[in-house]
Amino acid sequence: MASSSTASMIFLSFALFVFPTFERASCAAAFANATCIETERDALLEFKRGLIDNSNLLSSWVGDDCCSWKGVRCSEQTGRVLKLDLRSPCVVSTYFYDEPFDPVLEHGNCSLTGHIHPSLIELQHLNYLDLSWNNFSRTKIPEFLGTLSNLVYLNLSNSFFAGDIPLHLGNLSNLQYLDLNSFNDQTVSNLKWLSGLPSLKHLDLSGISVRNAQGWLQSMSMLSSLQFLGLALCGLPNVDPAALQVNVSTSLEFLDLSRNDLGSVIPNWLLNLSSIRHLYLASSFAGEAISFPTEIINNLHQLAFLDLRDNSMRGNPFSCLQNTLRYLDLGRNKISRLGDEIGYFKNLEYIDLSQNSIESPIPESLPQLSSLKYLFLSDNKLTGRIPESIGQLSNLEYIDLSENSIESPIPESLPQLSSLKYLFLSNSKLTGRIPESIGQLSNLVQLHLSNNLLKGVVTELHLANLSSLTYLDISSNELAIKIDPKVVAPFQPNSICMSYCKVGPQFPTWLRAQRNVRELDLSNANISDIIPHWFNDISFNIEILLLSSNELSGEISLCNMKSLRVSDLSNNKLSGTFPECWKRVVLSGATRQCLQWEFPQMLEHYD
Repeated sequence: MASSSTASMIFLSFALFVFPTFERASCAAAFANATCIETERDALLEFKRGLIDNSNLLSSWVGDDCCSWKGVRCSEQTGRVLKLDLRSPCVVSTYFYDEPFDPVLEHGNCSLTGHIHPSLIELQHLNYLDLSWNNFSRTKIPEFLGTLSNLVYLNLSNSFFAGDIPLHLGNLSNLQYLDLNSFNDQTVSNLKWLSGLPSLKHLDLSGISVRNAQGWLQSMSMLSSLQFLGLALCGLPNVDPAALQVNVSTSLEFLDLSRNDLGSVIPNWLLNLSSIRHLYLASSFAGEAISFPTEIINNLHQLAFLDLRDNSMRGNPFSCLQNTLRYLDLGRNKISRLGDEIGYFKNLEYIDLSQNSIESPIPESLPQLSSLKYLFLSDNKLTGRIPESIGQLSNLEYIDLSENSIESPIPESLPQLSSLKYLFLSNSKLTGRIPESIGQLSNLVQLHLSNNLLKGVVTELHLANLSSLTYLDISSNELAIKIDPKVVAPFQPNSICMSYCKVGPQFPTWLRAQRNVRELDLSNANISDIIPHWFNDISFNIEILLLSSNELSGEISLCNMKSLRVSDLSNNKLSGTFPECWKRVVLSGATRQCLQWEFPQMLEHYD
């Protein structure tokens, strides 16, 4: 979930200490009305002319006083440009509690495009440059940036640069923050050039392929002040055993080496990371029987975020973990047991043990995790019951217990989870009835109960207060749907899936109030009725319509469905001519076969 693209946000914790000049310049410029140097103003205007500014980000770049332009900060004493911050305004940072996670670029055309003009060489007093999350059209990072010797902060991440990283950046001896994070075909010949950056505190090269990566650990050991290191997906190899005693910075708090080829043994040099809080090693170790690194993890007393996902690890991780942990991702490993010791980790807020080989019951101690918000245990072999005490986890927002063998009723206490937003319990052999009180989960966004052994009747009480619901799937259960047509359901979901339930015999009248449905699956739902005329009123949003294996009769009259892309109406008793408006629809194989039998003339529209 987290990755090294958390760069700029984690850095804020010490930015005021590192960059006091920025804050003084930023505040003072507003009061002192410093006027920038003419040559620097001209350089900025030349730089602007090399860009395409679709969102008018640079619309304020007019007039003589460039110190008042958006994204520009000057020295209050000299008027020299100190800071240029042109990060795309469409970027939104996401958080896991107080910790920053991957920023995302919102929809919108608000990134600068074009190229970086070498006129920026004139800004020799520049100490802060942020051009991240723009689009520089797969051009190379300009070599001249290596001449801006006063730079302390440089962020060019996620800006569609390509090609070789210029080794001239190793000349920026004052640099403390460097983020080149990219997954866009950028390479660097080696990492030896980093030795020219002795003050570096934050380094993110994630996604950049290092062609000659041997000795990468020795290069990192030269950076004694490093606090943040992101080297995910860099093509790093396993470290030579002779180099295991290399001293990596003991001040390191964040380390991401995910998706590299680090061998089959967790390296012992991790023992030296006494200050580490974030450790991400997902998809980095290959082998059939990798032992969980008990000795190493037990030594990391500050560890709060640990990601060892997809490493085929065996063993009992909970025998060595620190109770400082808040985030734990051990998904896609080979852990076979989940015991009551999990209840010891009372600070855990996120735990992912999905896609392992856990055959034990859900621990009775699980409800002791009072801080827990995210619980992922899907695709295991969990047995037994879901404990009634799960209702004590009042902070829980996300539960995924799907793809298991729980063979348990849905706990009556589940509706006590007033913060719950996502509930995934499909394919888990659940038995019994759906508690009516589940309808009290007013914050629930998605409800997945398909492919279980649930029985009984679903009424309007099950939906009473689900005002936030966008996805409802109760398919493939022995359920009868008897919702009072006079009751207007409080939700407007995008997806309604009730296949292989007893929805009929009438076409469900309660659907008449729905206006946001994009996916409707009522296949094999015991409906023996005509498609009502009012269906046209709700169908204009529908993209996926599955009504096969019912006894629907009458004419096909669905031309209002402008968004329809996939449909299956096979095994019904429909009649009429094929509507012209359906020529664009992608027919399922079953519907095509149905048409071949019942309306062969229709298929000519698809040939």
